[in-house]
Amino acid sequence: MDFYLTQNGTQRGPFRVFQVKEMLDRGEASPADLGWHSGLDTWRPLREIDAIAPYLPSPSPPPPPADAADEDSPPEAPRAPATHAFPETVRGHRPPVSDTKWHLFGRRALPRFLARCFDTMLWFSLVCGAGAATGLLPPTAFTFPTLISFWFVPLQSLAWVGVEAWLLSRFGTTPGKWLFNLHLRSVDGGLPPFMNALKRAFFIWVFAWGLGHSQWALFGSLISLMLFLQNGRMVWDHLVSTRLIHAAPRPAAWIVFAAALGVYVAAKSLLVISQPLPANLPPEVRSQIEQQRAAVRDAYRQGRPPATLPAD
Repeated sequence: MDFYLTQNGTQRGPFRVFQVKEMLDRGEASPADLGWHSGLDTWRPLREIDAIAPYLPSPSPPPPPADAADEDSPPEAPRAPATHAFPETVRGHRPPVSDTKWHLFGRRALPRFLARCFDTMLWFSLVCGAGAATGLLPPTAFTFPTLISFWFVPLQSLAWVGVEAWLLSRFGTTPGKWLFNLHLRSVDGGLPPFMNALKRAFFIWVFAWGLGHSQWALFGSLISLMLFLQNGRMVWDHLVSTRLIHAAPRPAAWIVFAAALGVYVAAKSLLVISQPLPANLPPEVRSQIEQQRAAVRDAYRQGRPPATLPAD
């Protein structure tokens, strides 16, 4: 939905909902400024527009009458007006307001996606490493997870839902989000309750990650991205009333992510070559994996990326 503002007789826009909210937070717009979007019959103050009103500070109640106060009780200290501004520790510098979907993708959607990929790589490596160290999982879980069970990948990613919810409700971030300086907050500016964070993580597991199956995750992620570029807000944040704050980007985040991705891919490729296969593997599956191993070995010898890799 595109919004237009009128300030000092000048029309500005189009903006999206989150951009108008950020302008209000920074003082670049006032609840009294006139706004309009498709469907309104006339220009209205922002405080009277349904899509904007929920993000405005709640009005403070009027003071009680003087004769209703208890004469023996000390006067209350004046309270600060209620605001929805976020804590200064995570507010940081926000990206400038932009009308282009490319900026919305590059400055918001891409860091979110890479942060989630970082968390996924880290969690999957921890699960497989801990399982192999304790003997609960065979070493093939890291490189050939579908050989263990069709449900292994979905279930381990579902377990991350609870861990992510705890991290977000306790710290407001995860390792990947911290790397890209992203912080989750409720609409009132506080940390989200555990149940809200759990619902949000579950919706992401369903909508974006396709219940943990890679063949469904691509479709779900594309649909979520299209909705985000249209509305400027992820569907799961809308469902549980949360907001992800993009603070000042960390310059080293991209380098750290690239290094982590390189180590992850290299570890999987080396284990594909050297790791023994399960004895009860069907002959046709064993033959297919051996062909993939040969392709990886040839690629390393020739110094080029392998043409085929084992599917997770």
